[in-house]
Amino acid sequence: MKIKLTSGASEKIKFLRSLTLKPSLPILHNILIFSDNGTLKVAATDLETTIIFTLKETRWEGEDRFLLPAREISEILNQATEAKICKEDANLAKVLLNGVKFEIALTSVDDFPDLPSLGKEHKCFSVPGDVFKKAIQKVVFATAKDTDFSPLRGVNLRSKSLIASDGHILAIATIYNQEQDTNCIISPKALSLLSKFLSNQNIDVYVGETTICFKTDDLFISTQLIAQKFPDISSILREKMEISCLVEKNALKDMVQKASILAKDAANRVVLDFDKEKLLVSSTSSIGNALGEVSVKVKWGSEKLPVKLGFNYAYLLSILERLEEEIIEIGLIDPESQTIWKGDKMAKYVLMPMKLT
Repeated sequence: MKIKLTSGASEKIKFLRSLTLKPSLPILHNILIFSDNGTLKVAATDLETTIIFTLKETRWEGEDRFLLPAREISEILNQATEAKICKEDANLAKVLLNGVKFEIALTSVDDFPDLPSLGKEHKCFSVPGDVFKKAIQKVVFATAKDTDFSPLRGVNLRSKSLIASDGHILAIATIYNQEQDTNCIISPKALSLLSKFLSNQNIDVYVGETTICFKTDDLFISTQLIAQKFPDISSILREKMEISCLVEKNALKDMVQKASILAKDAANRVVLDFDKEKLLVSSTSSIGNALGEVSVKVKWGSEKLPVKLGFNYAYLLSILERLEEEIIEIGLIDPESQTIWKGDKMAKYVLMPMKLT
């Protein structure tokens, strides 16, 4: 088999290395190159997630399948935007680029796992890739990293939304305008890998009992679902809060960043003091305090003000960085209840305040 790789094909092969870094089996250190019904494809798997690219732009001759070591081929392709690969026989492949010839011993393909394909999964919906990518970016950061409760380690695909929570932040992003009979938990690693190659072309989503698959014209990803139930969040999603305030996002973000300087030895706490026309942002530490002010417009509930709330500044900044609109809406109840943060049509965030005493 002879293959002439374009820069785009090389980038896809290099990207697959991310699935081969910590394999459970030595054979998984490799990338599979194979022909399939007149198309050339490359694949890698860690047994939990499998990624298959179709190399539409690549010229090639011969029908075959063989493995290349992921680390070595990635580092070789880092040296040039285009390359030629020639499989001489079952034991040897040559890679040519910029006048240099690399000879690579091949591992037998017989022990490489069978690649997944669409089977019992049913198609749930199709959505523009750039919409799905944005939704992933808005929620995946909120998955739990340091918990034994495995449902919070994943992203919940429920009905028409992606949902994630680490126990501090609840992130919700709407990806579809119709209700779907879907409720499963997806690995954040798989979603992060998927998001790197999504464009405005539609992506089809297929869900089975144990796997979920994502398919575009040149990309197929299959990943194992987390086999548990995501917590019920209905009790903390109140449609209407007692108080609703409008604040300029960048002004609030700037004040929180400045107040955080003196919050780092005080449990990372900054205090937001809501009043009818202004919002005070403050922090206190053993060496002093910080105080700033931003304007606020109260939509409703002004008779319940003032309200003072404490927040972990890191969680607060994580939310503010992902809200897109210049003016954001903050929904409040009281100093001990959840707050809701909204700043675009796609996403909203629920954040619990910290105790002030």
